[in-house]
Amino acid sequence: MSAKDNAPVYLVKGSDEVARAEHVRALVARLIGPGQLIGVDSFTGDEYGIGELVIAASTVSMFGDRLIVARNLGRFASGELSGLVGYLASPSPDTTLVLVWEKGLGSGARLERVPKKLSDAIAA
Repeated sequence: MSAKDNAPVYLVKGSDEVARAEHVRALVARLIGPGQLIGVDSFTGDEYGIGELVIAASTVSMFGDRLIVARNLGRFASGELSGLVGYLASPSPDTTLVLVWEKGLGSGARLERVPKKLSDAIAA
């Protein structure tokens, strides 16, 4: 994988959990490439914050390019995403983010639409 050959960020969303999971798996496999032994940093569940994700994406890896998969982003309120939106204005050239827009794991969690400011930052 060379982060320079990839977009800095990919957004995966959709209501079908199985299709979404398969799309993430296929995307990660494509980004890593055949025979590549690179690490994938994964942020899942309800335990991480946007600040932790931004720090990981901004930190230069001693081992080359970095792929970060962040799941359950739908659990964050629009205002909580400002750090991520700021990072996307000038992303690290050595990092590729896969952002998975799905609800949090808590009971009764509801999936909201992707906020416009995040969509705009990804599209830029």
